Amino acid sequence: MTADMAPGDLLLGMPLLMLDLDNTLVDRDAAFRDAGTDFLAAHGLPPDDLAWLMSADASGYTPRRTVAEAMTER
Repeated sequence: MTADMAPGDLLLGMPLLMLDLDNTLVDRDAAFRDAGTDFLAAHGLPPDDLAWLMSADASGYTPRRTVAEAMTER
């Protein structure tokens, strides 16, 4: 940092990485619920399966591959 730089200038141009591990920045569960509802409707599946899908997803803690395999088996 040079004498003519403000402290915030050091961050300019640096990539930003934001992590939201607990749904505080983005309501991931709501987005997944909406996508699940659309998926079930698009494939003519019972809307009651949404509760099962949300449970299988476990707020994103279940690996995607595991959720996909569970969906395929169901």
